[in-house]
Amino acid sequence: MKKSILVLLTFFYFISYAEILSLEYIPEQYEKLQEEIENLQNFPKINCESERKIKRWITKRRGKNFKRVQIEETIIDRKIFEAQLQAYNKSNIAISLISKDFADEIFNYLKDLNLPFRYPEDGCYARAQIMVQELEEMGLEAGKTFIEGNLIVITENSPKGFVQWRYHVAPVLIVSENGKNIPYVFDPSIFDRPVPAEEWYNIQTSSRGTYIREIYFTEKYNYVPSKKNKDYDDYNKMDNYATEYTIKNYLRIQEKRFPLSETNKKGPRK
Repeated sequence: MKKSILVLLTFFYFISYAEILSLEYIPEQYEKLQEEIENLQNFPKINCESERKIKRWITKRRGKNFKRVQIEETIIDRKIFEAQLQAYNKSNIAISLISKDFADEIFNYLKDLNLPFRYPEDGCYARAQIMVQELEEMGLEAGKTFIEGNLIVITENSPKGFVQWRYHVAPVLIVSENGKNIPYVFDPSIFDRPVPAEEWYNIQTSSRGTYIREIYFTEKYNYVPSKKNKDYDDYNKMDNYATEYTIKNYLRIQEKRFPLSETNKKGPRK
């Protein structure tokens, strides 16, 4: 078996006192991004345990027996491969590589979790934490992608009609589509589908006055930008406590904002 190919995908630090940079002014970085994405290769399957976790997840979610699950796998390709990206701290992180159909199925599952996606003003760090843990339960290795800067997204979920952030974070997986392997972001707070990382960065910097300071990947354990350079091998207990508190608090605000909205029955794992 050949050794796994390491794929370097490094995002640069974008800030200048002389000039504020927006995405439209950094085409050379995107050309480099596209070149490196094209070099992503399929890797061997992670292991059989990942497949077993996926089957247990499907069985639990849909209430169907094992034979039925096997039949459905001929329709949706749920094979899991392993790819690697370079994190902010220069370490190589394992990221699951999946099909586009499977990515769509996963997104639909995540968006139905009982999380405050309709309160986009804050709490992205907590939502991302729950989502990567859910993906882990399914046997998927997710990373996180961060964007820092002056960010604005137009949305009806805020009374102001938009939200403004100094940073945003969401889970990322590698998706195989049309012969290319592309980092996809799973963020139900601003999208109704999984999207390429480039599209996720673009929507947050398309308004006047927006700019990027940094964009980068991290391990699933890194919680907020101040911890982006840390090398963790597990979730931090204090981060998990903060996540639980944040989710409960923002769900209450969301329910007040959308009292007639349907209440999701499915919640994050305990």
